[in-house]
Amino acid sequence: MKILVVLVLSFILFGQGVFAASVYDYKDFWGLIENSLANKIVRSRKSVPSAGITSHHLPTAAPLIAEFYLNLKSRRPEIKKFIVIGPDHFEKCRADFSTSAEKIITTFGNLLPDKKIVADLKKMGAGEDMKCFTGEHAIGVEANFIKRLYPDASLTPIILAYRARGRNFSQLIKYLAEHKDIFVIASLDFSHYLTKNQADTIDAVTKKKIESLDSRWLELKNVDSPATLKLMFDLARKRGEKAEIISHKNSADFDGDKSYTTSYFDVFFMK
Repeated sequence: MKILVVLVLSFILFGQGVFAASVYDYKDFWGLIENSLANKIVRSRKSVPSAGITSHHLPTAAPLIAEFYLNLKSRRPEIKKFIVIGPDHFEKCRADFSTSAEKIITTFGNLLPDKKIVADLKKMGAGEDMKCFTGEHAIGVEANFIKRLYPDASLTPIILAYRARGRNFSQLIKYLAEHKDIFVIASLDFSHYLTKNQADTIDAVTKKKIESLDSRWLELKNVDSPATLKLMFDLARKRGEKAEIISHKNSADFDGDKSYTTSYFDVFFMK
């Protein structure tokens, strides 16, 4: 009985600190991630990106995600602070704009958010709700690749609710534009649940929007988080940057199924 009481009291007193974490321990994908990174698909360029877009569609898009991070590592090996922004896939967030100060557990080890950045985000109105981040692969996939290639970096997560698509994130954009030591990654997948031919047609429109930083009439048919993509375009314009599309693929390129697909873009933003 005494042991039970001690355990209960320990949980009450210390449980939150011990167990509060975002767990993305993708052990089943450890080998897949390692093998994808071993391919070393690097397109050497002198340009230095300050932000980017890649997929969170693991396992299918692993080669494309690896290509993004290998290119980033070759151009920006020194990054110490990441912000990853993605959609609230399961609509669990109470706020339009959410973050977390809890540690992030990956199959390659733990990442910590930057507490100063979290505090700044909360001052801008970000909610802090752990329910948002439980099982949220928009954060988890990127966390595993970042921990593998940038083991000493911090990762501060942001989730945008779908209803935030009309919100003006001017304060956040100004903050990110001023803090050039933070590399911003939008964790996004593009056209969903279409045949490859249908997806290619929509992606041709999306490609033009990316290249011109045009956020008008962005819809779910273009991307799974119009709010996140608009934020990235607004940030690039604020910094006077352009978009460079590194790669554009469809899930059919990896699994051969042309009847029910998801499409992906790897993008860097730079001067």
